[in-house]
Amino acid sequence: MVQNIKADIKFGKQAEKIVKPILEETFGELQEGDTFDNFDFNNDKYYVEHKQRNVEFGRYNGLFFDTIKYLKYLELKNNNPDLRFFIVWSCRNGKYIWEFSEVEEEFDRFTQTRNRGRGIVDTKMINVFNNYIKPLNEFSLEN
Repeated sequence: MVQNIKADIKFGKQAEKIVKPILEETFGELQEGDTFDNFDFNNDKYYVEHKQRNVEFGRYNGLFFDTIKYLKYLELKNNNPDLRFFIVWSCRNGKYIWEFSEVEEEFDRFTQTRNRGRGIVDTKMINVFNNYIKPLNEFSLEN
């Protein structure tokens, strides 16, 4: 299956417009990143990545994202330890959040092979286990 990059970017941008006001209820006013930034939104305290998933939370043992985003988190966190980083997945049955962590038991790493529009490529991924992911509507920044 060939992935249509332009269609994926358009789909992602539409999902970001919908979710931004919801995220701002938790994180305050957020700036949108550029199309190819590793995080979709940020302000002076938080970086937030959003992923739209056409699956119900709990169907698999976790939710995943590209490792490149995790590497960017490590870089930015090293430069400013006061920043906090989150990923929010919009699934069929709600929105779910994980705060980036260096605790290895919270996730595993794997390689996904697929056609991303430029031929078959291997992409390193992070799979966050469900028991470390919270429903966004039960999440508080104080936790």
